[in-house]
Amino acid sequence: MSKKMKFSKEDVLTADDLDISSAKIRITTMVDKVVYDALKREAKANGGKYQTFLNKILADHFSRKGSPKGSLEERLSRMEKLIEGQTKNRIAAKKTRKVFTTKKKAS
Repeated sequence: MSKKMKFSKEDVLTADDLDISSAKIRITTMVDKVVYDALKREAKANGGKYQTFLNKILADHFSRKGSPKGSLEERLSRMEKLIEGQTKNRIAAKKTRKVFTTKKKAS
């Protein structure tokens, strides 16, 4: 005699279950022995498994650096530093020219 199955009236899957950003896939890759040892050592020091640690490293890298040149914030910061440095160099060059011109006139 077969059993009757009861089906729930509630949704079995939640929206979180369908969120592909939380989906994990299994991969196989080759890494250098020194890299593997370093991953294991760092993961152990942080109280975790090396696969989880590697996933965190990769996730952090790609969330911060969506493009090869870095995140928008990082790129803007580099540009600001570059502009600031160029401005300081121009001001220093103008001061040097003034001093040099003044000394030349005094001679």
